[in-house]
Amino acid sequence: MDTLPAPPPRLFNKLLSRFSLLISDPWAWSLGLCFALVFLFAARKNIDFDLGFHLSGGRWILQHLDVPRQDTFTFGAAGHAYLDSQWLYQVMVFLLNKLGGDPLLSISHLALILLAFGLTAVRLSLDGCPRWIQSLLILPAILAMEIRFLARPEVLSWVFLISVLLSLDLYRRGRTAGLFLLPVIHLLWVNVEGLFPLGWAVIAAYLLTGYFEKHRLDPALLKSFFASIVVTLVNPYGFQALSFPFFLLTRFDPMGIFKNGVSELQSPWTASAVPDSPFFPAFLVNSYRVLSIVFLILVFLTLRRRKFHEYSLTVFFFVLSSLAIRNVPLFFLPVLPYAAKSARELFSFGHGEPGERIPWTPPKWLGKGAAVFLFLLCLRVATGAYYVSDRRMVHSGWGMDGSHLPLRAGAFLRANHFESPLLNNMAFGGFLEWETQAPVFIDGRLEVMGEDLFRRYRQTYGLGGLAELYRNTGFQTVVYDHMADIPWTKQLLTLPGWRMIYLDDLSAIWAAPGSSAAFLTVSPRDLEKDWGIAPLDEDKVLQEIQTRPRSALAEWLDGFLFPQRYPMPCMRLGSLAYEMGDFATARDYFLRALVLSEGRYYEIYYNLASAYAKLGLKEKARSCYQSVLTLNPSAPGVSAQMQAL
Repeated sequence: MDTLPAPPPRLFNKLLSRFSLLISDPWAWSLGLCFALVFLFAARKNIDFDLGFHLSGGRWILQHLDVPRQDTFTFGAAGHAYLDSQWLYQVMVFLLNKLGGDPLLSISHLALILLAFGLTAVRLSLDGCPRWIQSLLILPAILAMEIRFLARPEVLSWVFLISVLLSLDLYRRGRTAGLFLLPVIHLLWVNVEGLFPLGWAVIAAYLLTGYFEKHRLDPALLKSFFASIVVTLVNPYGFQALSFPFFLLTRFDPMGIFKNGVSELQSPWTASAVPDSPFFPAFLVNSYRVLSIVFLILVFLTLRRRKFHEYSLTVFFFVLSSLAIRNVPLFFLPVLPYAAKSARELFSFGHGEPGERIPWTPPKWLGKGAAVFLFLLCLRVATGAYYVSDRRMVHSGWGMDGSHLPLRAGAFLRANHFESPLLNNMAFGGFLEWETQAPVFIDGRLEVMGEDLFRRYRQTYGLGGLAELYRNTGFQTVVYDHMADIPWTKQLLTLPGWRMIYLDDLSAIWAAPGSSAAFLTVSPRDLEKDWGIAPLDEDKVLQEIQTRPRSALAEWLDGFLFPQRYPMPCMRLGSLAYEMGDFATARDYFLRALVLSEGRYYEIYYNLASAYAKLGLKEKARSCYQSVLTLNPSAPGVSAQMQAL
């Protein structure tokens, strides 16, 4: 019987020796845990609303074997020109959904995010960057970027951008094979998302580096550059697709309606929360601000040793990231190797041969500490405590997250054959298109909706705006997020004959007078049993929670061991009941949220106090306000509320 030859002893010993050195290096563990952290952040249920219209677009393209040129998905923007620069991505996600359902979509985007970081790690290793520098720079970059770990075509753009950079880095080291990949990458990129001009900018920067070094343009790289431009004409829209990305720059106009009305288009330098509100990922925004300054300082301090493409692209991508939160990864992923190279040079000292600089090696205890910190951070992400700390409802797993996406409302509309045009909030539009195929008023394709429609949509949140749109369009059904769109609830309550016919903890559906007569009117009180609300001795419950010994350390340690959940469903339904004037039901939901959270969050006490005040229960309201101050002494307006009782 033939057997495989044994590996040469020297090769085996060499591999074993390298492996032993690797596992004995605490910074290798830290770097590995950075990738584990990326995995945990990316292994989340999909919460991105845009995926809905991407799935709808892919379905439409395969049904018609063509790309859309006019909008047919909304009645608000019907007939508007539609240049679908993401058509290939939409086909891809639709086919993945058909092949493996929603979980496969999650897994595929997780793989793309890991690939983006893997390619970045390869770029870092080309310059021999020490693992300790890689770990200390990659970690904060992950923390600043993870809010953009979404099922979006921009994730593919990350992969394409880093692939272009890696090909050029290899070319500068004499490996020419990568040049042939540049046109192929751009051919795919132009049909996936409109960020492909970034690839041109990167190649141009490397071309200029060669020119400044040799006083001539590199012929091979120049050919590849022109080929990467020409090949982008191979798309269904021709020259229009090439000019489209520059049209999208209008979104960043500081005076534009989109810039001021869409959160992801806010600059990370100006984005801020409502004063003292817990519902804002301040840590992520501050991570970007601090780390971007660190990157710029590192490059600036070694400017004389930096190549033209290194410092020019650092500045270019920093400016791009400063324009909008959605662009933050476009700074960190490309610039990480330049910052790491600068850090390595700054921490190298001349203690060897004359002219030789030896990189500084930090003590092993520091590497072990970094590994422990990363491991503990991974635990907090896995339990959900990391997200709950700033009240983000992010859930680990695969598939769609029904606590964010209107899946249940869409199933209700589909099961009951609603086919008339729907007025919807913009976020829900894409998934309502996917789930119901009924005409919606608006969705998140801003370039298709246009400024006029977006302005009309925003006017519905003002006094009388909903009634005016109803008179002009005659929509018969309204579907919306009842917590995010409180002005709509207030207006619908005043419109004669309008009824709420469907409700869950996320969505509400209202029907116009004379329509949907077969459905009963519903209210938050009807859902109390679904959320475990039952008659209880509220005085006893309040006393037990308020007098329970509290340990901030113990609660913090729980986040490393036990799953953490914020009682957002009860908070949402309680807020809806409050806005509808049913203060007793609001009290029940807020009390239930207090029980579920074990009294940890001051905003629940605040809402409960407001409900008690409306019910005339002043002592209970005062007691809850006092608990707010105990948990958050700086909570604004609480003292004034107590004095007003």
